[in-house]
Amino acid sequence: MQIDLEDVPQDKIQLFLDHLRVRLPYQSNVRIALDETGDFAEESCTLLLDFGHHDLVPIRFTVRWKQHGSLLKLVAESDSPDDWRSPLEQLVRQAIADARADRVQRFFQNELFAYVGSPLVGEYRFGGHRLAQVSPNDVDLRIPVEHAVLLSFHVDAADQPRATTLAAARATDFMTALGAILGVGFYRFDHVHQWGYGTDNSTVRTRHAFKSDETPMEMPTPPPSHERGALCVRGDELTSAPGHTIGRETLGVWHDTAELLEGLERVSLVDRKRFMNTARLYRIALVSGRRMVTLRLAYEIAALDALSQGSGGSARDAVEDLVRETVPDADPGIIREVYSKVRSAHFHSGQLVPADSRSNLVVIAPFMGNRDHAGWFRLERTIWMALTEWLRGRIAMATS
Repeated sequence: MQIDLEDVPQDKIQLFLDHLRVRLPYQSNVRIALDETGDFAEESCTLLLDFGHHDLVPIRFTVRWKQHGSLLKLVAESDSPDDWRSPLEQLVRQAIADARADRVQRFFQNELFAYVGSPLVGEYRFGGHRLAQVSPNDVDLRIPVEHAVLLSFHVDAADQPRATTLAAARATDFMTALGAILGVGFYRFDHVHQWGYGTDNSTVRTRHAFKSDETPMEMPTPPPSHERGALCVRGDELTSAPGHTIGRETLGVWHDTAELLEGLERVSLVDRKRFMNTARLYRIALVSGRRMVTLRLAYEIAALDALSQGSGGSARDAVEDLVRETVPDADPGIIREVYSKVRSAHFHSGQLVPADSRSNLVVIAPFMGNRDHAGWFRLERTIWMALTEWLRGRIAMATS
């Protein structure tokens, strides 16, 4: 039985399938297969049709998708001798009506992220999002420390599975944008087993994860002002890279962070896409680049490359012009050198910077680090400020 979907607008297809799933409980896992050309994908699953009095009939559904995501056909089959077609057609009509009417529910979601740096002290509200640290601050801040933060918000969806999917995507985008604004690489726990120290200082293999006892079931009431996270004034603590552990007891959250996140929704679609693409590259630099200096520098410059697209001239000149416009006190020569000797040398020739053959240990002690790391901090500061100042400028243009 092929289900007629002519009455379902193409942009409502997924919502229709979500509403259909709400009415049909699961029986088996979803299976997905590609055809030989890779142009189509078939998704098959078995759902249960309830005839009443717990009389459940298994229905095999096959959905055929084209490569770009449009639905080609939906077929239902069953070995049951009962007349399952009529009640299924009724459920399909109800699902179509709900999809066309955009009927959804509101779900409260929590998404857990981690980052390496100084602790996030207090609770922050950005629009409808709540951000709070859930890991304890009980470690020596003279070494890199991983912290866990919880992002809480609401999503509208037909059911919980769709809400979970939407929340994961929305949270990733939100934390990517926030990370670019703060200069912090947020990431999800990868749930692998790694070596570490046990409670008796023995070496044990343990799972890389975090379990919080502070996960709310609904959006908490905003805390009193003295329990909210402090905000930094622009210009504070810019002698080291934003979000960096060294020399900072807490993670700096800038006073206009909420305005920047809100303003990102007001800029043109082209500018929003450009900033998000830039922020994704910047996130790769901060997260994956912790173990390899070449990767970090190459992707930080690649982020500026993405942000300066369409400026005319050579790509390197466009990046230098972007830095001059957004960070007047920066030295474009540093950017030019890293662009050629790191970014281009790595992407086009596979070269690594010498630092990747040495230990990345930073010793915090008198007369240590300032000579070797001052240039690194200036470069990190320049790249981060170029991203945030570009966004401030685009927001000002959109609101003028």
